[in-house]
Amino acid sequence: MYADIGDIELFYEVYGGKLNLSSGQPQDKPTFIFLHGGAGFIDHTPYVPFWSRLSDVAEVIFIDQRGSGRSQCDDEESWNLSQWGKDVYLFCQRLGIKKPVVGGISYGGIVAMSYLIQYPHHPAGIILTDTDAHIDRSFTLDLIRERMISNNLSVDKGLSITNQFFDGPLDDSVITEYFNILNLFG
Repeated sequence: MYADIGDIELFYEVYGGKLNLSSGQPQDKPTFIFLHGGAGFIDHTPYVPFWSRLSDVAEVIFIDQRGSGRSQCDDEESWNLSQWGKDVYLFCQRLGIKKPVVGGISYGGIVAMSYLIQYPHHPAGIILTDTDAHIDRSFTLDLIRERMISNNLSVDKGLSITNQFFDGPLDDSVITEYFNILNLFG
């Protein structure tokens, strides 16, 4: 399904219903929105088998973020952390979702924090998995440098791509090259 949030349509899938009917009296279940990792290089599908198991206790919604998966966006200038965080809020507004629990893995967790910072009273909670609250650029660049050296690859190119990924603007080539560097880490 797609939700029009203004300048783009976000693809999403829902697992489980909003109502719990097991007690005889319909009761609302919380909404859990999951944000995949990897800005631009992946969609939500690898995460469905694990996170959809929450559908017994919550309505679980997976979103393909702007520029990822089925949520295409040709405006690469809008591929930034602030916009991705805003997209979560706009998605909720479009679907009438109040007080969601928003979870994210890796870069999806960073997007969840961006959403929380911009709209602190909107979520009921945040779940962060394998993510960082702060990216220590010098530490990251040192790790990249070591990995590039150990793989006999151009250190300058690896550092340049990493800095470009952090600073933007992002385009398909930067995302692809950064993903190739991340693959060196397993």
